Amino acid sequence: MDITVASHQIKNARLEAISSKSFVHRELIAAALSGGKWLVGTNIFSEDMKATAECLRAMGAKILTNAEGFLVDAPVKEGKSVTLNCKESGSTARFLLPVAACLYDEVSLTGEGRLPERPFGPLCEALRDKGVEVSGDHLPIQTRGKLTAGEYRLPGNVSSQYVTGLLLALPLLKGPSGLLLTTELSSKEYVDITLRVLSDHGVRIGQEKDRYLIPGNGYSGGSFNDTGDKDRAFGGIAGEEDRIFRAAEGDWSNGGYLLCMGAIKGEITLEGLSAGSVQGDRAVLRVLEDFGAAVRTGPETSVKAGELHGIDLDAENIPDLVPALAVVAAFAEGNTVFRNVGRLRIKESDRIEQTGKLLWALGVRTKVSGEGNGTSLTVFGEGGKLRTTQGEVTVDSGNDHRIAMAAAIAAFGSSLRIRIRGAEAVNKSYPGFFSMCRDVLGMEIREVI
Repeated sequence: MDITVASHQIKNARLEAISSKSFVHRELIAAALSGGKWLVGTNIFSEDMKATAECLRAMGAKILTNAEGFLVDAPVKEGKSVTLNCKESGSTARFLLPVAACLYDEVSLTGEGRLPERPFGPLCEALRDKGVEVSGDHLPIQTRGKLTAGEYRLPGNVSSQYVTGLLLALPLLKGPSGLLLTTELSSKEYVDITLRVLSDHGVRIGQEKDRYLIPGNGYSGGSFNDTGDKDRAFGGIAGEEDRIFRAAEGDWSNGGYLLCMGAIKGEITLEGLSAGSVQGDRAVLRVLEDFGAAVRTGPETSVKAGELHGIDLDAENIPDLVPALAVVAAFAEGNTVFRNVGRLRIKESDRIEQTGKLLWALGVRTKVSGEGNGTSLTVFGEGGKLRTTQGEVTVDSGNDHRIAMAAAIAAFGSSLRIRIRGAEAVNKSYPGFFSMCRDVLGMEIREVI
């Protein structure tokens, strides 16, 4: 779907932050492994969230939805084989591959879009080291054999999702396990979310330097491997008539994109973002303040436009924010350098390339230097010149929700009309994003037939 996006006014806006899909993924999985009845509260149902729910249903969980969120009414079951279609969700795939390998003799993991191109090698190697046969390091992946308790090793600097997957899975095994990180952990805050969710579900993970200590025998003290009954359901910490509520936090990642709009023009205020959150993308406030925007925190979070100037930023732990912050950099005076952004090449798109194409369409120059995780992206800011640029330009989202949203930020701050190809990519994390842009921010949104 192609749409055009334009903004003809400076409009201050107040809105509620959407729920964090990082929390919803983890809460859904933990609820389906804990037994009992749960309500995972969310004010949005993104495609990634639905992918996780559908995979858990394939594993025997009963999951319904209502206006408040996901109702988990029956847990997953052990079995001989299972096929999981993770759609385009990397979190779903990397979290559930080791979980399924604990519960099923044979697992088939598939995906869509660019997910089959994204790497799984270190996680697959960790499974192979424990005797599980794994067909390859990219989707589709087939496994044979179950994981057993013991010592596991992973690099920490490739993807925190691998670490989360094993932390979610290893408590299912009979007996304790260890997980040693062989390199420094990147995006540590995402693992902190995992540890918080696990703690809420009765799993206490210990730490000794670079090693996690994982207790076995089930979530909330229930043993998962103490009988030969392959069809039984696990867990059961809640009474049959009770439902335990877990509300997902407001999402600092998607919220950060809206706050970037405020840094460029007007003022954006978001309700429902926790200043004490463990989400790493809360760092957006510090970054926008460094750019020169006015930031206010408290019960609400607001960002107001200011005189923006270029900065030098280590973005290793906030990669999802880079496309939005690159647009802010385009409106700033002077150059901005985003360091350690190499992992952006293996997201839903090659985000270094797609961000460069977006800025090029706006008339903004960029430069890429370095390789691997040490790659840097320099944006040569256009400042006030970009604010007054007029006409229509076309941007291809690359089927990437972050690029489509970043293009909307550019349209919000300038006099340009931007045609976004593949605008429906936002459904991956923020369904209704463009409706919000129209109804709350006053932007002109037109579908191109």
